[in-house]
Amino acid sequence: MGSITGLNNTDYMALARAMDTNGNNKIDKNEANINYKTHNKIGNQNGVAGTREFANALSNGDVFLTGISETTANQFADYLSKRNENFDKPVAQWVSDAWISKDDFA
Repeated sequence: MGSITGLNNTDYMALARAMDTNGNNKIDKNEANINYKTHNKIGNQNGVAGTREFANALSNGDVFLTGISETTANQFADYLSKRNENFDKPVAQWVSDAWISKDDFA
């Protein structure tokens, strides 16, 4: 499987927001399987993975994803296709040009 380079914390936060399908700023069990040891790497022991904590853990390389839902993948692709325009907007307001190209990355 390939990898995407050049992602920053803002991009990981966008991925976390895309995964948060119910908009409660947490990655719930129905949105991702996160085991107890991973919660410790995310930065809490309370069993709740907040989107900011989750994004920080991804950005720092403390945790990794083994798979994401098709919906999340499509939303993240939309985000990446117009990174500058989608920055700091809610997922529902993301726009897409249906292409992810080298122009979308530094």
